Amino acid sequence: MLRRKIAGHVAASLVGIVVGTSGCSSGGEGSNDATTGTGGGAGSGGSTSAGPGTGGGGSGTGGGGSDTGGGGSDTGGGGSDTGGGSGTGGDADPCAGGTVGAASDSAASDTHVNGFGFVELDVSTQNQIIALETTLTVPPSPPASGTLFLWPGLQPSPGGHNYDVLDNGVLQPVLTWGPTCAPTSPVDPYASWWVSAQYVNTFIIPASPFYDTYSGCRGGQGMDVAVATQLKISMSLSGTTWNQIVTDAQTGASVSFSLDMLEQAQHRALFVIEDYARPPVSDVVFTSTILKFASPEADACQAQWRGESDYFAAPVASRDGLHCCISRIILRAEGVSPTSPNGP
Repeated sequence: MLRRKIAGHVAASLVGIVVGTSGCSSGGEGSNDATTGTGGGAGSGGSTSAGPGTGGGGSGTGGGGSDTGGGGSDTGGGGSDTGGGSGTGGDADPCAGGTVGAASDSAASDTHVNGFGFVELDVSTQNQIIALETTLTVPPSPPASGTLFLWPGLQPSPGGHNYDVLDNGVLQPVLTWGPTCAPTSPVDPYASWWVSAQYVNTFIIPASPFYDTYSGCRGGQGMDVAVATQLKISMSLSGTTWNQIVTDAQTGASVSFSLDMLEQAQHRALFVIEDYARPPVSDVVFTSTILKFASPEADACQAQWRGESDYFAAPVASRDGLHCCISRIILRAEGVSPTSPNGP
């Protein structure tokens, strides 16, 4: 299993279990400090835990829609969302008339900067994220070597509701180029970009009664996607089950994966370039991102961490403090020249 490190606690994502010469290779994790941001640079696999950092690369799937299920009811604090689905509210802009924060390149931004290729937003451990929607545009295909994972994901934080039940795993729809641990992965890993939804956990201990169900790479079916395709990604909590759906906006095809997370609360939203000897050849762009919180927490709408050359447009916190909207997030790998301008 591979682990990636940036500047925070290393989390448990397993998209990184890329197929190496010996099956699952385990990269070094480095010592990452969540408060000072002294984490290392590249890493392999794994997801991140509290603090900035990036998780392991799972493969992504997940789907497009907005509300998953009926209008879910939110429970506060760390409890699970017990309503029907906790989607972000349909086509209406949930952040209209809300409070505008600082873009990453604004002098007013207080976002911590460290590493490359990630943006992270966190809620307090008394709260939880109950839905995430975003659109990822498939970038140009890189040369046929190495492994590259591009993903949004959700992770818990120590001290959050039911954290110890599963420890630090990551829910992640992942766009993949190259070998991957994901179930149903393609025979030819370089024939096309490939996406599926996953849960990856490399931290749960073998003695746990849930080890056999939650350890390693878990996921649903995947699908090939073309360059420039817009992938509509939806992650939503319904009861105690997280539903991920990824929809190809061009073809209408979709893949999904659902998993009962045993009421473990998710506190960290991550947008990540996770590369293993294969960086992207262009910017990685997410648009129309909406987060939904179980309880009002407008301050959580300002990103806590970003990479040195990464960008996010001014976030908007909804008037009720339950939603966070970011029109554009641009991730840039170390050493790769920008291919798009900053801007909403």
